[in-house]
Formats: sequence, structure tokens, C-alpha cells
Amino acid sequence: MLKHITAMVVVISLIAILFSCKEQNSVNTPTHNYPGIKVKVIQSSGELYNDIEYLPLLGNLAKLDDESEIEILILSKKLERGELYAIDPIGMLRYISGQEEIKLIVAIPTNPEVQSIKSSDLVDLSVEHASIKRIIEQWYSSFSGLGQNKIITWENKTVAMDALNRELPK
Repeated sequence: MLKHITAMVVVISLIAILFSCKEQNSVNTPTHNYPGIKVKVIQSSGELYNDIEYLPLLGNLAKLDDESEIEILILSKKLERGELYAIDPIGMLRYISGQEEIKLIVAIPTNPEVQSIKSSDLVDLSVEHASIKRIIEQWYSSFSGLGQNKIITWENKTVAMDALNRELPK
């Protein structure tokens, strides 16, 4: 009889512990286990891009890590600088700034709580959100001043994923 009471006390204690644990997920961190590539936000939407006093950023900028060459434009609600987010690339914009060719991955967060648009690839962005695509092109061709940058082309999701995969730490 004492064994049964002890076992019941242990079971009740475990149940109480499980129900008292609170999940500490927040919208600002990707602890939700959403699939996607994890990136770190380096500048939040609305901030000045590299302190250029022209136009605030139209999205959140992120990188895979501090050494990464490729910038990632996350089209979403304002995200916290320094936080990690899981993203799904939808395409890549290539442009020239000065004499340098720049690759900009355009992505959306995989967490639906912070998404501002739904888009799965470049075709979807071009059809369903054509105005957003045009705004991105205008912003990146103009942020350094008139005629300073030149849009080369857009690349599809596969090319964007390949570029990111080459940058991922081995």
C-alpha cells in the first residue's frame, strides 16, 4: 500500500511540475522551431542604412553571421536588432554600388507572427506583391544618391538558397 501511495505522490508531483512550467517563447526569437535558415538582424526596419541619412530601411537587414558578405532583407514587421530569426529566401537582387557587385537576399520570416506578407518565391513576389518588388528596386538603386547604384537583375529562390548555402559555416 505504501508503494502505491509513494508512486501516486511521484506521479502527481511530476504532473504538477509539468503544468507549472511556462513556455518562454516570444515573437522576437525563433525558439518556436520554425524551419528555415537562422539569421541575425543587424539593422531593424526604419533605421538608417549604414548611417546614410537618406531613407530609412524598408525592411530588416540580417546576416548569417558577423563574417558573412551577403545581406538579407527580411520583409516583415520590425524585428529586434541582434536577435536570431528563421527565414525563407524568396529571391536575390544583384546590384552595383560604386564598383562593387552586391548580392541581397530577399526573404520572409518563417514565423507567421512576424510576417507582413506571404510570398514563397520570386514569381509570387512579382505577381502578388509587384509594388513591393518595385519599391525594393527603387530603394536599392537610390539609397546612395541618384545614379550611384544600378540594379543588375533578380535571381530566383534556388540561386538565393545556393548563395546562402555557400556562406553557411561548415
